[in-house]
Amino acid sequence: MGAAAQAVDVDVTGNAAGQTPEPSAIDTEDFFRSATPADVGVNAARGVGRHWVEVMKGYGLHSLFGAAFDAYAMGRAIKEGYDEDGAVGVLRALNPYTPIVEAVNEGYELAVKGDVPGAAEVIAPAVVQAMTCARSSKRTTKRFC
Repeated sequence: MGAAAQAVDVDVTGNAAGQTPEPSAIDTEDFFRSATPADVGVNAARGVGRHWVEVMKGYGLHSLFGAAFDAYAMGRAIKEGYDEDGAVGVLRALNPYTPIVEAVNEGYELAVKGDVPGAAEVIAPAVVQAMTCARSSKRTTKRFC
């Protein structure tokens, strides 16, 4: 008796949509296919290893020279921060979380460019440093990050 009208889908992807959505800026299949989990893991381990070596050098120099090394390191950080950015640079140099934020930002930029293993190499040590800062701040007022 009566013919039913064809259903009309007016969503942005439907058969009666006014415009089609833009394709993604990053083709996710090619993006993640460029790096294997082994590449990401090896580069993350390499980054953590480099961070560990730097931390051990600092502990070794502190053990040998005590407060003199701490004063030298603090003075050097203040001078480099001031030379780079004035008073704001000094505050950045003295903030233990600044390298963590900068590393995450750098890792994000590398990941967006498609260098996922490079991003892992930069971000993994930042994660270790952040965990160290959080753990040491709970135990004592002295910061070890």
